Amino acid sequence: MKTFSLDAERAVVGAIMLTGEKAFNQASQNVCADDFYDETSRIVFMAAEKAIDSKMPIDPISISELLSKNDLDIVGGMFGLSELCRVPSSSNVSAYSRIVLDQSSLRRLVNTGSKIIALGGEDDSTQEKMAKAQELVNDLTKTQKTDDKDSYQATKEFAEWMKRTDSETKSGFFDEHTGGLFSGLIVIAAGTGQGKSTLALNIAYNLRNSNIAYYSLEMPAAQLMGRMASNHSGINFNKIRDKDMNEGEWSILQNTIKSIRDSSIRFIDNGIHINQLCAHARSMKNNNGLDLIIVDYIQLVGSDGQSREREVANITRKLKGLSMDLDVPVIALSQLSRDHEKRANPRPCLRDLRESGAIEQDSDLVLFLYDEAKVKDDPNNANAGLTELYSGKFRHGENFTLALEQQLANYRFVKSAHGVISQNEGVRL
Repeated sequence: MKTFSLDAERAVVGAIMLTGEKAFNQASQNVCADDFYDETSRIVFMAAEKAIDSKMPIDPISISELLSKNDLDIVGGMFGLSELCRVPSSSNVSAYSRIVLDQSSLRRLVNTGSKIIALGGEDDSTQEKMAKAQELVNDLTKTQKTDDKDSYQATKEFAEWMKRTDSETKSGFFDEHTGGLFSGLIVIAAGTGQGKSTLALNIAYNLRNSNIAYYSLEMPAAQLMGRMASNHSGINFNKIRDKDMNEGEWSILQNTIKSIRDSSIRFIDNGIHINQLCAHARSMKNNNGLDLIIVDYIQLVGSDGQSREREVANITRKLKGLSMDLDVPVIALSQLSRDHEKRANPRPCLRDLRESGAIEQDSDLVLFLYDEAKVKDDPNNANAGLTELYSGKFRHGENFTLALEQQLANYRFVKSAHGVISQNEGVRL
């Protein structure tokens, strides 16, 4: 099976040397140097890139000056470069470059198939092998072609975004500051017991008619369902847990469970590698549609890396890429180190994000939860019963602060009509 076209490759570089930067720009929209199988063509294409960077003309003489003696010998010297310029038509460079891209894609397909076959001999579990195979296939579909969009296409996509209903995008908490949820990486960070999972579960319930993938790596789906049922029914979670309910409460609980059962939330509560998570989310998007991804929490997701910091960086990079590829919001919870609780002002900030600065770098919105009364172990604190929700980073707008009233017997937050009291200024924020 032939997986390259020598004629097309040499026609591309010949047209570039005849027509210069105009032909190079046309070809570069489809191919890069790695797409050339023929070594001579690849060397000339790379030299043309250097010529443009150096503000030099692109012709056989300039190309020969940029090549090392060894590379000049490989392409056949000045005579070889001149021969490359004998092309049918330099105006067809776009068509020639598409042939080169097609053959390059075919080679990558064959190479990917070989790698997937080789996975069968590795010691990983079958699930891990399948996740790696899916990752290879996903990489294969990302072509080198530039995906440019003219103003018409961009405004068309904007109009589609504007048509989305509030019920599809509203979190129920910070929407007046963000315009609802948006495609991107949204991080909710807090210390242990500050309500990260509660807030994420509340958001999921508010959007229960949307297709949601909820990856819970900290607690099983049954516990999440119990918390969601308590939230929706208003029945104290302890009564549900202990099965200590009267007849009326049992009836309410049954109706609540039916309502949740009919929702579009999918819970995944087994330990999962980041590659498996991405593969599963893509499968959901393709098969049933997907509107929101929730990951509870980043530090519990499996990854490959020499250090935990690099692992976390790999996870956040892939979550951000997943959001962009699938055009869905990704809400990822993050555990904070407890060092901030030892400071004079224990209110957490971006530097407290645990194990990796990549969390801050990759995120579009970083939200912090802070229960001052709990952190300071002061039940008489002026903010007792309130949790502060505030942004440490918002790529698309100004930072904001709001107060949430704790209804923890039902694992519920509700927006408070009052702000939290700043201990430094004595005013509500």
